[in-house]
Amino acid sequence: SVSESTSVKKKNEYGWDYRIAQLKDFNSQYGHCVVSSYHDADYPGLHQWTRRVRRYRHQLSDKADPTKPKLPAHKLRELLNLDFCWDVQEHAWNHQYERLNAFAKEHGHCRVPNNSLQYPGLGIWVRNQRREHRKCINNEHSTLTLERRKALEQLGFEWYRSHDNAWNVRYSQLKDHKQERGH
Repeated sequence: SVSESTSVKKKNEYGWDYRIAQLKDFNSQYGHCVVSSYHDADYPGLHQWTRRVRRYRHQLSDKADPTKPKLPAHKLRELLNLDFCWDVQEHAWNHQYERLNAFAKEHGHCRVPNNSLQYPGLGIWVRNQRREHRKCINNEHSTLTLERRKALEQLGFEWYRSHDNAWNVRYSQLKDHKQERGH
C-alpha cells in the first residue's frame, strides 16, 4: 500500500545512518554531542534522537535476551568515536566547573557575582553548589558528590560566604570616607 511505503521511506530517511551523519555534522560544528532542543531549527529531530539513544544505553539489555545489548556494538562504536555524551547533567557540571576554574585563576577566588557579565550564569551555579552542600549536611538528597566537593575545594571554593567580612570591609571604607570628608 502507499501509506506503508511512505512509512518505510520516512523510517529509512530518518534512520540510524541519517542521524549519525547529522550528529557528526553537529559535532564538527559545535565540538560536542550535547544536542538540545535549541538546535532543532538546524538539526530537526536530533535532540529527541540523542535522548532515545541515551535511554537505550541505560537499558543495558533486552528483557527477552539479557545477553543482547540494546545498541549493537557497531552503533555503540560509532557513538564512542564521536565522544558521545551519555550523561548530560555530568557534562553540564563539568563545563561550569571549568568556567569556575578559569574565573578562580583570573580573580584568585571563587566568589562569582550573580550578575557577572564575563561569566553569565556562573554565579548562580556557584550559589547552587552551596545549596547542594547544605543538602548534604542535612542528609538530604543532593547532586553534590564527594568527588565534586573535593574538586571545588581544590579551587579554594568557600562553602559559606562570610557576610561579616564584607560588612567589616564596608564599615572600614565608611570610616575612611568620614575621616576624609567629615561626613
